This record gives sequence, C-alpha cells and structure tokens, in this order.
Amino acid sequence: MEMKWIAIAVAALAAVVLSYVWHNIIFKDMTNTKENKVSQPVFILVSYVLNFVIAYGLYGYVIGLHRFIASLRESAGEVNNNAFLHGVFHGAQNALFYGAISALIITALLEGKGLKWTLLTVAYWVISISLMGGIVGAMG
Repeated sequence: MEMKWIAIAVAALAAVVLSYVWHNIIFKDMTNTKENKVSQPVFILVSYVLNFVIAYGLYGYVIGLHRFIASLRESAGEVNNNAFLHGVFHGAQNALFYGAISALIITALLEGKGLKWTLLTVAYWVISISLMGGIVGAMG
C-alpha cells in the first residue's frame, strides 16, 4: 500500500486549524488563566507533529478497511461508496472505542475537572479525529 503523505499532512493541518478555532472561540471561557510556558509557534509545531502521528495511524486503518469493504461491495455488485464518511466513521470509532477518550475522561476525573470541561474536550477530540479520518479516507 502506497502512503499518501499529502493526505496525512492535510489531515494533520485540518486538526491544527480546528484546534485553533475550538480553543480560541468555543472553549475560550474554559481556558486556564495561567501563562503557557511554551510560545505559540512552538505549540503549533508540536501540535502539528502530534496530529501528524495520529493521521499516520489512521491512514493504514482507514485505507486498509476502505479497500477491503470496496472489494466486498464490488463482488456483491454495489458501487455506492463514500470514502469521506467511511473515514469519519472509523475516526470516530478510534476516538470513542480505542482508549483515547477513556484516558481523557479518567484524567479529567482525577484532576477534578468539571463535566462541562470534560464533555467539551471529548467532543473536540471526537470531531478532530473523525475529521482527520474523513480527510485521509477521501484523499487516500
């Protein structure tokens, strides 16, 4: 399977843009008043690199399953196929069922974060990973 690095890079960039919008518009009143020890450009670069790792992991999963399901549909005579929605589905599946969200909720409970903070953060990660899965699915 040939890697589509552009798809992975675009998915990571979309997650960084979503992060900026989410934390500066939607989540603005929930942020800490403490000053960050990391400058904004370094934070964006680290965020991009880590989102790139997540998109890289999603690539093999989403594209492998997409090709398998497409071959099953072709053998059954179906040609209805939406790669973006398939990627979104598997991105949400990864976010919800494979531990990332569970770890986030456990950490929030241990640190004493409120329900609103926890639900908004979980929603951010589900949307972000689903978006990355959809982009990887559509472009891969």
